[in-house]
Amino acid sequence: MVKNIKEKIVALAMKQLFNRHIQEFGEILYLGLDSENKEIEMEVMLRGEQEPLIVRVRGYEIVEEDGNYYLIANQIETSREWIDTLIANSMANRRFAISQQIAKTLKATV
Repeated sequence: MVKNIKEKIVALAMKQLFNRHIQEFGEILYLGLDSENKEIEMEVMLRGEQEPLIVRVRGYEIVEEDGNYYLIANQIETSREWIDTLIANSMANRRFAISQQIAKTLKATV
């Protein structure tokens, strides 16, 4: 029960953080977190699109480097084939900066 509450709090914080980074492209409508299986699912409404994009991150890792924390997405799948191709060619294993608080909470929810 407590783990589920922590995951929801972390998911909300991540949604707000990611929305700041993608605001010129669209908005994250939903972000779900499964820390046990290390998966993240997002529903993203991109500007100019009629339907949301579904994004699934499988096998994420949290790493610390020089006091900075990063989320590494090992596998990213989406509901759009062309975006999957773009991600495979340019974003595989890309690091996303996250706050220390989010990193520690993600690690603690496992």
